[in-house]
Amino acid sequence: ALALPAALDRLVEQGRLKPDPEQRALCEQLETLRQQIHAHRLATERYAEELQRWRTVCERLAAEVAAEEERRAAAPAWRQVLHRFRTALGIREPPAASSNGAGAPNPAAVPTPDL
Repeated sequence: ALALPAALDRLVEQGRLKPDPEQRALCEQLETLRQQIHAHRLATERYAEELQRWRTVCERLAAEVAAEEERRAAAPAWRQVLHRFRTALGIREPPAASSNGAGAPNPAAVPTPDL
């Protein structure tokens, strides 16, 4: 597409329009506005893509939290109490508390607080 000032210049050269400085200035302003709108459209498209990626990550994290909450709710009562103590003391829980197969915690997987 021909830029507005260039299109105006072509029409003036062809004799179809008379030279008009005010009209030329208006064409330049309109061309600037057209370029700004185009840049805004591109930025909006990029934002929409980034927003979709962010929403996907949020959905994944929410699913992980829900799965962890379900896992904790299904845990034996002693493990739930242990989790509450850890939370109250500010102790981070290991990513996946393992057991020794008998339902008892693996001592290596249970951090002990520094007293």
